[in-house]
Amino acid sequence: MEYIRLKLKPLSAFVTLPSSDTLFGQICYTLALQGHNLDSLLEDYDSDPFLVVSDFFPMGYAKVVQEPNIISNINIKDLANRKQRKNNNYINILDIISKSNILDSDKKAPCWQVIQEEISHVMVSRLIGKADSGANYYQKMNYYFTSKTEEDFYFDLYLYVKDKYKAEVIQTIKNIGSIGYGSKSSIGKGRFTLEKDESIMVDTNSKKYNSLYTLSNCVIANMCNLVEDIYYTPFVRFGKHGPAYSKQNPFKNPFVMAQQGAILKNIDTSLLNKAFVGKSIKGISTQTNCVAQGYSLYIPLEI
Repeated sequence: MEYIRLKLKPLSAFVTLPSSDTLFGQICYTLALQGHNLDSLLEDYDSDPFLVVSDFFPMGYAKVVQEPNIISNINIKDLANRKQRKNNNYINILDIISKSNILDSDKKAPCWQVIQEEISHVMVSRLIGKADSGANYYQKMNYYFTSKTEEDFYFDLYLYVKDKYKAEVIQTIKNIGSIGYGSKSSIGKGRFTLEKDESIMVDTNSKKYNSLYTLSNCVIANMCNLVEDIYYTPFVRFGKHGPAYSKQNPFKNPFVMAQQGAILKNIDTSLLNKAFVGKSIKGISTQTNCVAQGYSLYIPLEI
């Protein structure tokens, strides 16, 4: 199984925190602006998506879901170190790929920091070119990512993309980096450069694999037979349309997904026959052709 790994260097603060499903939507919207037919690209999206993107991974590290403590297995040492263990919730993706397992000894605290700064904005009247006397002020949070080490900060991004769209999708991500990702891109937020791209091979053929670890926000329904075999953090996505539908109802219906870092044990091994898991998300808008990425890239595990 082949994924593409992109190394991205941020050039500005982000107002929208990087997320797989948000990036997928912006890639599709940008492809449409560049003249591509979205209906054609998404024709087989329910069964054979042309593109699945991961989350952004700071310094190559991904989240690890916190598994619940089993009372019978708790000891005094675990209780004494529970805060430190809770902070050590990241693991290097390349380590997971090479070891096909997630060990407690590999989990680390973040080697980067996110600085949050609240910025004031004002509504500008397009008729007079400035704020009028009754202008409304509002606040937006800015997120700055910096490294705690001597190494420069960067994001890793993983993609599965059909061969015939590979060059176009990578160029589109470069374009998004130039114009800005997410909210407030018009004033320079969310900008980045593509430093490097390479192919990453993930072995899914071994019969020893019985679990998987997700690299994107996704829908995890019908992947495991037992609730006890699924570890994930849920979140609700309140999405909005791009400028094309802003004059109509700009809001999408909320939907629930599992955050990146879910671990699914004792899976049906037929899931490993594809480069992605999950499903497409539809019926979330008055626009009948609206879809959201409910798919996820993954790393097979032996647990």
